Amino acid sequence: YLMLRKGATSASFAYPYYALESNFREDWSVSTNSAAARARSTMSVSATVEGFEPEAGDRLVAYANGEAVGEAMMTSEGELQPAGGLFFLSIAGDSKQTIWFAIERDGEIVASTGEVMTFKTNDIIGSPDEPTAINFVRTAYENGKWYTISGIQLPKKPVQKGLYIYNNQKVLIK
Repeated sequence: YLMLRKGATSASFAYPYYALESNFREDWSVSTNSAAARARSTMSVSATVEGFEPEAGDRLVAYANGEAVGEAMMTSEGELQPAGGLFFLSIAGDSKQTIWFAIERDGEIVASTGEVMTFKTNDIIGSPDEPTAINFVRTAYENGKWYTISGIQLPKKPVQKGLYIYNNQKVLIK
């Protein structure tokens, strides 16, 4: 593991210890059925958001082919961060695929992008000193209406496979 710390005070890091009889895996948040768990490769992204004001606890989620392939919480207050927040993501994938992003707050998508990035194995996009900017448009979703993940309102419930927004919640149609 590589750890970068820019704080002026001293810090220490200790690797966690798990007893052989412990079941530490049940606390993991990645499902073994998720795209991220099945992927063999990753891409690292250090990013800020533009066009949207993130709040503490917001998550930046990367999506490809209708599935979440990476997510990160905004860095906490007190840490060195730009005005738009700073996010560090590890995006999972196996092939060249387009990536789009959403900001989730309390389980709801509050902002999304179109497809803005292409997955590339072992690529590094941005750095803590020079993060890449991801541009967002805040979308007000009307309850009872269906939207594409890019925020385009649909005339009726979609029948095509994909990820959609309905009542400010993400809905996966299989």
